[in-house]
Amino acid sequence: MSTQSIQRWFPRLVGQPNDVQEAHRQAWEFLYSLRNQIAQVSAAIPPPAPTLSQIRNELQAGGSVPLDVTGLSGVAPSGPTVTIPTTSSSSPGAWTAYTPTWTSQAGTITPTLQAAYYQQIGKTVYCRGQARFTVSTTSSYVTFSLPVTARDAYQTLSVSVFETSPSIANAGGAGGFGSTTLQVVYPGYGLSFGAGPTTQVIWSGSYEAQ
Repeated sequence: MSTQSIQRWFPRLVGQPNDVQEAHRQAWEFLYSLRNQIAQVSAAIPPPAPTLSQIRNELQAGGSVPLDVTGLSGVAPSGPTVTIPTTSSSSPGAWTAYTPTWTSQAGTITPTLQAAYYQQIGKTVYCRGQARFTVSTTSSYVTFSLPVTARDAYQTLSVSVFETSPSIANAGGAGGFGSTTLQVVYPGYGLSFGAGPTTQVIWSGSYEAQ
């Protein structure tokens, strides 16, 4: 630091012994260098990762969020980041309608009304629906097809059965899985789906996909 600089920035040092001025000069240069180093380190620190709320807002706005997948097994992006668009199955949207296929333990089954929907997020399938049908022959159970193949048969859905004759209101039916179907058992021990009357089945729940 020159004599002119000392006179400008530290007028009280003017006239002080040279060793005092030199000590202040060295202290000033050290602090100035330290400030520059702090600025360089701060510039090298990466920005904070987006919060879950920020990611959700960005996706809902139709944008995309870069994700660092470095080191993840099975992921081979073209660059250091991968983008999940809003059309991905990982982004929940409107449920998909599907038409189940029905069979009965005996005779034939005739659906008269159906409305079924599902949504798959990862390995989890959410489904709901209702159907009305008649069977030609008394049957101990009926089955309908699932929208997505199940991982195994050790799962179930919530099922309710309604019938016009005899009148049954909000009776719980048992729904047991196959790999691609759900078997609905008539509520009550020893009872069956009767030939003739219209039966309504309502179901909802979730299960693990294959």
